[in-house]
Amino acid sequence: MNTRVQDNKLKSYEDNEVIRCHNCQGEKHFAKDCKMKTMKVKDESHYLQKAEQIKKQSKDKAFKFCFMVDDDKEPSPLHQQAVEKIRFTLHDNHLTIEPFNDDIDHISEMIKEYVTNVEYRVSYYKDELTDTQFRLEEPRC
Repeated sequence: MNTRVQDNKLKSYEDNEVIRCHNCQGEKHFAKDCKMKTMKVKDESHYLQKAEQIKKQSKDKAFKFCFMVDDDKEPSPLHQQAVEKIRFTLHDNHLTIEPFNDDIDHISEMIKEYVTNVEYRVSYYKDELTDTQFRLEEPRC
């Protein structure tokens, strides 16, 4: 209770003072207890920032789905060339291929991962380049 000492008398001035909310200009409550939401004016940069966040989240989701790609799809030409080159080298050196099948499979998987990673990066940088070009082409006031 707010009190004031005046002439050795305690005088309460709480009854005379009105508490006003800064948000809604209502009485008898503080702004932190206000039930009315304040409307904040948001500028263009706020919405651009939100759009970039959403775009980044969507790219992250696409990146996560890249690892769920069906492995039964046709291997890329680069992958096929590398495996054939290994088999040809083994055959030229008169080596049987059976002991190296596990190694070939391992190399084949590594090449698949590399190609998938490269394809993702290429598409990511193409998107970034397109976005940058679009921002540069926007008319500025």
